[in-house]
Amino acid sequence: MAIINLLPSSKRRKVRRGSAKTKVNPSAPLTSVQLSPLILKIGSICSLLSFLLCLFCFFQLKSKERNLLSLERKTSALKAEHKKIEEMKTTKMKLEKTLSFYQERVKKKIKWKEKLCFINEVIPKEIWLTFLLAKASPEKTILIKGSSVSLIEAQIINSISQFAQRLSENKDFKEVKLGTVAAGKSKRLNVMNFNIECRLR
Repeated sequence: MAIINLLPSSKRRKVRRGSAKTKVNPSAPLTSVQLSPLILKIGSICSLLSFLLCLFCFFQLKSKERNLLSLERKTSALKAEHKKIEEMKTTKMKLEKTLSFYQERVKKKIKWKEKLCFINEVIPKEIWLTFLLAKASPEKTILIKGSSVSLIEAQIINSISQFAQRLSENKDFKEVKLGTVAAGKSKRLNVMNFNIECRLR
């Protein structure tokens, strides 16, 4: 079928010119050429955000490391101070023990003096002492060694028994124990050597 254009020639030319132009449809899908700049921008923004995030994490890590180092230094300083305090406590305890020891020694010396004076007062005339030892450990004890001399043997035995009895009457002695007694002779005199152990309260 033949199509006849009834428009004037001037009109037909305008139509032709207009028809030669390319119109863009807004609803048409975007091509790869149109998407490339947008993808590049998004990628750049993501890269920048990743960089900033890494930078933030780096500074946070450095800050935590500084805090940790500071805490370690403070901990070391506190440990050193604690060690010094413990050493001072130990030294104080040693000094207190030493002081207590010397105070006890002083007290005991005074007591020893009293006990020795008492022993001297109750010694019978037939007895003389040959050895006297006062010790504080393991128990407070006075060890006495002596000899009794007389022409009469019964008097010797009596003087030793009397001496032990007088010692036991002292309330500061919790036990008076008569040990070995050995008889002998010195020229024409009868001699008996003995030892007595006195335990203090």
